[in-house]
Order: sequence, then structure tokens, then C-alpha cells
Amino acid sequence: MNSGKDYEHEAFLSLFLSRFMFPCIVGSLIFSIAVNMARGMRLALSPGVLASIYRDLGSLRKVMIEAGRRNKDMIEIHKPNLWSPLFFIKVWAWERMISLQLERKWSLTIDS
Repeated sequence: MNSGKDYEHEAFLSLFLSRFMFPCIVGSLIFSIAVNMARGMRLALSPGVLASIYRDLGSLRKVMIEAGRRNKDMIEIHKPNLWSPLFFIKVWAWERMISLQLERKWSLTIDS
């Protein structure tokens, strides 16, 4: 960190993109996106992220429908291969659906 190398920011962006945004894409595509972003090019990442989330939600839906028809556990029928960042869906649901929110057992107080 702070080594002064030109590729430090590119390496960080490639790690971030491959870990949190596009875990199913590996290789030169992620590196080219990271290099372009590090050089100041503005890229819209949300269409790709949303497409992968919708793809995985669709495959989850298919598995759940099939499990309902057979009255079996979802795992027995099909192990869905999910690669999208579904934690975005979890955070969105927690924020907007009050019944899903966890009970807060602590509070943050700042003494001045």
C-alpha cells in the first residue's frame, strides 16, 4: 500500500471487482475493466451486476418451484450455482422490509 507503483490502484480494483462485483468473471476481462477504471474511464457496472442478480434469482425461483411440486428439499432436487452478489438483495430487503429487520440490542452513543 502506498508504494508509489502505477499498478497498485489497478490491482486493488481488480481484486474488488472479482471478489464483490463480478465473482463469476475471471481473467483478462476483469483486468481490462480495472485498468480502464484506474485510468479514469467511467464505466457503468450496475447493468452487469443487476443482470447477474436477476439471472441467479431466476434460477432460484425455478428450483423453488420444482421443490414445491415434488414436496422435497431444494438441495435434493438441484444445487443452484449462484455467482451474483446476492448480499445486495439482503441489504435492500433489510432496509425496506421492517418485518425482516433484526432487533437492535445495542445503541451507539457518542459522548462529547
